[in-house]
Amino acid sequence: MGFLLVNLENDQKIKFKTITAKDGLSNNSVNDIVSDQDGVLWIATWDGVNLYDGNSFKVFNHITITISPALL
Repeated sequence: MGFLLVNLENDQKIKFKTITAKDGLSNNSVNDIVSDQDGVLWIATWDGVNLYDGNSFKVFNHITITISPALL
Protein backbone atom coordinates (compact mmCIF):
# COMPACT_ATOMS: atom_id res chain seq x y z
CA MET A 1 0.00 0.00 0.00
CA GLY A 2 1.18 3.56 0.61
CA PHE A 3 1.73 5.93 -2.28
CA LEU A 4 4.17 6.61 -5.07
CA LEU A 5 6.39 9.63 -5.56
CA VAL A 6 7.13 10.73 -9.12
CA ASN A 7 10.28 12.64 -9.94
CA LEU A 8 10.86 14.01 -13.47
CA GLU A 9 14.50 14.66 -14.19
CA ASN A 10 16.10 16.56 -17.07
CA ASP A 11 16.05 13.51 -19.34
CA GLN A 12 12.30 13.08 -18.60
CA LYS A 13 12.66 9.63 -17.08
CA ILE A 14 10.04 8.92 -14.45
CA LYS A 15 11.13 7.48 -11.12
CA PHE A 16 8.65 5.94 -8.72
CA LYS A 17 9.30 5.42 -5.05
CA THR A 18 6.82 3.51 -2.91
CA ILE A 19 6.47 4.89 0.59
CA THR A 20 4.71 2.87 3.30
CA ALA A 21 4.31 2.66 7.06
CA LYS A 22 7.64 0.80 7.13
CA ASP A 23 9.23 4.08 5.94
CA GLY A 24 7.50 6.17 8.62
CA LEU A 25 4.11 6.96 7.08
CA SER A 26 1.51 6.83 9.86
CA ASN A 27 -0.86 4.58 7.89
CA ASN A 28 -0.86 2.97 4.45
CA SER A 29 -4.36 4.33 3.68
CA VAL A 30 -3.72 7.75 2.15
CA ASN A 31 -6.73 10.08 1.89
CA ASP A 32 -5.12 13.20 0.40
CA ILE A 33 -1.74 14.63 -0.61
CA VAL A 34 -0.92 18.35 -0.87
CA SER A 35 2.39 19.99 -1.72
CA ASP A 36 3.15 23.39 -0.17
CA GLN A 37 5.23 26.27 -1.61
CA ASP A 38 8.42 24.75 -0.13
CA GLY A 39 7.87 21.43 -1.91
CA VAL A 40 6.99 19.62 1.30
CA LEU A 41 4.28 16.98 1.00
CA TRP A 42 1.43 16.95 3.51
CA ILE A 43 -0.16 13.50 3.50
CA ALA A 44 -3.48 12.82 5.24
CA THR A 45 -4.05 9.27 6.49
CA TRP A 46 -6.49 7.63 8.90
CA ASP A 47 -3.88 7.97 11.67
CA GLY A 48 -2.95 11.63 11.24
CA VAL A 49 -1.30 14.16 8.97
CA ASN A 50 2.22 13.39 7.79
CA LEU A 51 4.80 15.98 6.73
CA TYR A 52 7.28 14.47 4.25
CA ASP A 53 10.33 16.49 3.17
CA GLY A 54 11.66 13.88 0.76
CA ASN A 55 13.82 12.23 3.41
CA SER A 56 11.82 11.77 6.58
CA PHE A 57 8.35 12.03 8.10
CA LYS A 58 6.93 14.05 10.95
CA VAL A 59 3.54 12.72 12.04
CA PHE A 60 0.82 14.88 13.58
CA ASN A 61 -1.74 12.63 15.30
CA HIS A 62 -5.12 13.76 16.55
CA ILE A 63 -5.75 13.75 20.29
CA THR A 64 -9.15 12.89 21.69
CA ILE A 65 -9.97 14.56 25.00
CA THR A 66 -13.01 13.68 27.03
CA ILE A 67 -14.19 16.42 29.38
CA SER A 68 -16.44 15.54 32.25
CA PRO A 69 -19.72 17.54 32.18
CA ALA A 70 -19.05 18.40 35.83
CA LEU A 71 -16.01 20.42 34.74
CA LEU A 72 -17.98 22.58 32.31
